[in-house]
Amino acid sequence: MLGAAVMCAGAVTFTAGPASAAAGSQTFSFTGAVQGFTVPAGVTSLHIEADGAQGGQNGGLGAHVVSDLAVTPGQELDIYAGGAGGVVSGGFNGGGAGHTDPGLAFHSGGGGGASDVRPAGGSLADRLLVAGAGGGSAGGFGMTGPAGGNAGAPGGEGNGGFPGGAGTAAAGGQGGEGASPINNDGGGGLLGTGGAGGLPSVSPDDGNNAGGGGGAGLYGGGGGGGGGSPVFNAGDGAGGGGGSSLDPDGGAAPAATRAGNGQVTITWDAAAYTFTGFFAPVDNPPVVNEVNAGRTVPVKFSLGGDQGLDILAPGSPSSQQVTCNSSAPVDVVETTTSQSGLAYNPETGQYQYNWKTQKAWSGTCRVFTLTLDDGTVRTLNFQFR
Repeated sequence: MLGAAVMCAGAVTFTAGPASAAAGSQTFSFTGAVQGFTVPAGVTSLHIEADGAQGGQNGGLGAHVVSDLAVTPGQELDIYAGGAGGVVSGGFNGGGAGHTDPGLAFHSGGGGGASDVRPAGGSLADRLLVAGAGGGSAGGFGMTGPAGGNAGAPGGEGNGGFPGGAGTAAAGGQGGEGASPINNDGGGGLLGTGGAGGLPSVSPDDGNNAGGGGGAGLYGGGGGGGGGSPVFNAGDGAGGGGGSSLDPDGGAAPAATRAGNGQVTITWDAAAYTFTGFFAPVDNPPVVNEVNAGRTVPVKFSLGGDQGLDILAPGSPSSQQVTCNSSAPVDVVETTTSQSGLAYNPETGQYQYNWKTQKAWSGTCRVFTLTLDDGTVRTLNFQFR
């Protein structure tokens, strides 16, 4: 809830708002489910490092995307950390499936799942950043066959099937052609989803291998074509293609370095406030504000909106006695208050710190110092009657 002043039977009760942000970081590891993140108060930019997941059966590697994302304080985001492709199964968040070999268990790997950031409740079309995943490897005799492609690259070619194509910035990768005459082409990649690997030979007695699933991404990679030669051969299937990435900063294609599951790390700097003020009834330096000692002075200022009430540095505000300057202009503070503490008024968009002075300060001058938790320092001059 945003900080606000609520009038109650002649008294003023102040409600707490969201805390302002110190610098921080949060890492989202693979869980198999969407995870939520709320942008801290005062933060307008997030530094994000996202890694797509690896394809199954020791398949292609996921992309590493580094970008700065413009956000608004309080904005809610959904975080998807992709899962590595398994034996046959595609990884969480869009990995294309591989296939089971019905005879000799030369199963192909599923494509890895992409890692992405999107607005809360957003669809694939709403994603703000995507780290593409690697394609799954084809099945092989006693081991894996041709490898899946790294994120943004086509899969490895088999002796019978052709590799799945890489996803691009505008379209999914083409599915690899299967070995003739069997109709076992790999599936084409789609928005956010890798294509399925091509089927293996229908014969349970030969070594024909299934194609690997395509890796997920902005657009998924195509599935590798399946094998179909009647000859016992470990390389008949082909690897799935890797998925493409979305980097809001643009620039060169990201490197594919991630093995295993994907992850997303979000880092932010301390909130930087836009300070304006001070406002009436006090005057800014060089004017000296004259007030009766012992009264409570309303010190008003703006930070460009509600940044919560946790905005002051430790020990702030403070004051220090100084030598009075007889040549400085003096203005009487006409309005004082009986309240105390810090509040935010949503109607005026201003903060108000009610500063309680002491009667013992009569006949002296002091500098009032307001220090915010982003390092901002502002001062006011006072003279006490």
